[in-house]
Amino acid sequence: MSRRVLLWVSGIDRLRLEQTRTNKILRNSLPEEMVAKVLEGKLTADYYQQASVLFCDIYDFKAISSDLPASSLVSMMNNIFSRFDALIDHYQCIKVETIGEVYMAASGLPQVADWHAENLCYLALDMQKALSGFRAPPAAAKPSDNASASGAGMLVVDQKSGSGAADEARTLGKRIQLRIGINSGETIAGVIGLKLPRYRLLYVF
Repeated sequence: MSRRVLLWVSGIDRLRLEQTRTNKILRNSLPEEMVAKVLEGKLTADYYQQASVLFCDIYDFKAISSDLPASSLVSMMNNIFSRFDALIDHYQCIKVETIGEVYMAASGLPQVADWHAENLCYLALDMQKALSGFRAPPAAAKPSDNASASGAGMLVVDQKSGSGAADEARTLGKRIQLRIGINSGETIAGVIGLKLPRYRLLYVF
């Protein structure tokens, strides 16, 4: 086989590898039903008569984040959102986006689901369970501290003591509490953008 043919075959293999990587990234970023449309350059929006949307944020996030260095904060949020991501596939739900400490999910779109509100209710309960006993890293944590307090947040067994909430938060880290809301109704959703395309809700209820 000539050198030119070998280079051509090698180029085809690299192209296929890049296509596989691109498809994998899209499938991790968009609902499966939208991937083919994006690859074909079709950016469309669809109307859904009935769907549900879940909004989840961290209570008192400003106070929690102000006590942490940037690396610890990012590590903690990655820990929390990764737990939520792992729950999404258990129900007919999709992750829509995250904005700051807010996690947004939906059900009933792009795949129609009759039990969209119930799906998100079960998801909300599991999100609470996933963070049961979860605390932010202690505000005084340093890079040399042990791994459980290095920034990813931790699970601890609550113990009663007379030291008070302030001492407890300083030694164990502040408790992470969630606020979750769900709304149902009509919406319009579609993929927006050619660079870093995202599945967006354009109109909610």
